Amino acid sequence: MQRKDRVKENEFNFALGEVLRDAKANWRRMDCVHVERTDIIAGNASLSPDILVLDPRMPPVAIECEFGSRPDGDALGRIGLKVKETGHEIRTALAVSVPDRFRRMNGREIRSALRRRESIAFALHQQTSSSIRRRFPIVGFAWGSVSDLSRLVSAAALPKEYVEAVAEKVAQRVEQTAAILQSKLPEDQTIQIAREIYQRSPFTAFRTTIVLWLNALLTQQRLVRQGVDVPPIDFMGKDSVQPSALAADWSAILRQNWNSIFEPAAAVLRQIGSLHPGATGQVLRHLIREVERIETSQLGLYISIGAELFPKLSEDRKESAAFYTTPSAAELLAALTISFADRADWADADLFRRLRMADLACGTGTLLRAGYARAQDFHEQSGGTPDTLLAFHRAAMEEGLIGTDVSPIASHFAASSLAAIGQGDAYGDTQIGWVKVGGSNALTGSLEYLAAGSIPDLFGGVVGAASGRSASSPSDSSDLQKHSISVPDASLDYVLMNPPYSRTRGGQSAFDIAGLKDRERAACQKRWRELTEGEPVSNQAGMAASFLALARQKVKPGGKIGFVLPLTAAFADAYSRTRQMIQEEFENIIAVTASDGSLSADTGMQEMLLTATRRKDKSRASSPIRCVTLRSVPSRLGEAGEVARAIREAVRKVSSTL
Repeated sequence: MQRKDRVKENEFNFALGEVLRDAKANWRRMDCVHVERTDIIAGNASLSPDILVLDPRMPPVAIECEFGSRPDGDALGRIGLKVKETGHEIRTALAVSVPDRFRRMNGREIRSALRRRESIAFALHQQTSSSIRRRFPIVGFAWGSVSDLSRLVSAAALPKEYVEAVAEKVAQRVEQTAAILQSKLPEDQTIQIAREIYQRSPFTAFRTTIVLWLNALLTQQRLVRQGVDVPPIDFMGKDSVQPSALAADWSAILRQNWNSIFEPAAAVLRQIGSLHPGATGQVLRHLIREVERIETSQLGLYISIGAELFPKLSEDRKESAAFYTTPSAAELLAALTISFADRADWADADLFRRLRMADLACGTGTLLRAGYARAQDFHEQSGGTPDTLLAFHRAAMEEGLIGTDVSPIASHFAASSLAAIGQGDAYGDTQIGWVKVGGSNALTGSLEYLAAGSIPDLFGGVVGAASGRSASSPSDSSDLQKHSISVPDASLDYVLMNPPYSRTRGGQSAFDIAGLKDRERAACQKRWRELTEGEPVSNQAGMAASFLALARQKVKPGGKIGFVLPLTAAFADAYSRTRQMIQEEFENIIAVTASDGSLSADTGMQEMLLTATRRKDKSRASSPIRCVTLRSVPSRLGEAGEVARAIREAVRKVSSTL
């Protein structure tokens, strides 16, 4: 390489490093971005990566920059190296192909151009196993701003295969410890515990209990790592943990807050710990070892172990056709639905005091996390600081993010994983909750919002304190009336949802939820028909059509919806009234399909993404649906920005193939 090019590359590296550091408020605060620093790689004091991102909340990521079209060599050379200070291995590296126009700029001009969001080209390299590496894109480069690059760095720092492997082991431990706990208690006590936490079988109740405890321990460790003044976990203790001591630690944390995570866990710990402290203590020690496994696996604070763990634990999602969106598909849907141009007030730290983003079939919160992460990125791009991020996060947790689900484990993971996006920030009651199916009133979960502005949150009944806002609502139990999640009509700015697809024909049965008796299921199906009477849906299409009608009712004029749907929604006769409703009441409608796979975990069926904007002017003619077909389903986090830009470019045609 000529010396002139090397000098220019150095100048570009320092400019990119400075702008990249500014792209994330906490990267500025913690000085995470290191440019051409020597004595940073273990065993090689002279080796200096162009840029090395050392965020303590995630694994290290190297970035190598070069003028021309072949920057991959140096990036590949960084994979497998270890950081001297921590001993952590670099498994992810990015190769940046610097456009020639930057050769003609000095350092100040390069910084200015990058801050104006001028595009650069980059490719992601990852070590997915001892023998397999992958590149995204397979050929060529993705194009994006430094902000896009920063999102890719944080989202793809650890290959998903490592996360899935750890989640599999943790899921096995959850099953084992739930069985241990159940075996130690008399049958009448296990039945009572199941009844008190609204579970239909003792084993499901104990599995829910184990997950509540594991999630609280993970959050406790996360808070310790973030410098919050909370009691540390004793990783080196005896074979058993004293339940009363841990309950006291969680009570101390609750005095600061994080109610939605620690209150249900502490309530069940006090109950079961008093019945059999010895077995409870042994189980807790097992769970602390799982927290240690997660910590030593370098999953980082950006990873939601709950999102990876829950599909391995859920016993009825296939029967009820409730599938969970893959993180990469969620990121793509959020990128298509939420745009920087939507509003001018992204910089406002109190934005989520008036902006509402909801998923009324939220599962573990994958779509809400993707949508919130996008909003947080826009806040940082608009000048957000660590201080404003604290207020931004608190407002989102307390008011702006709304999620409901029929699974207690899933909704609890949703609340805790959203909380983890913050930096150990305290917050009040959330609007993330667990809603009832069945019972004497044949309740239908979130579909009850078709007839009501609020629904009781069952976690409020478990612990006697709401994880959602208080409001009056009819319920099987008067104790739940004051613990409700409110979603008035025309109140939501964004709805992101992957609704259940279940229907009552074709071998499927709506409300086929574990433990629900045939009589209850039939009553729920009758209630569903009553709720959708007069709505522009056919129940033969399944629940997805009903959730689209619900989104139409709850989103405000000018608000946006983003849905994962079965591909049959595009052509099946049962969806004809729904398609007509979408075209008459929405605009800017985009349907995205993929030719080689589904967008949810384990569906085994073709799916589509649908985004649209609720009309303000209903007098206009029906809107066209612009269709785009992807050759392949995005499979990794960080691709969303590039793919979404390509889709927006393609929708100028009636149909296109990318």
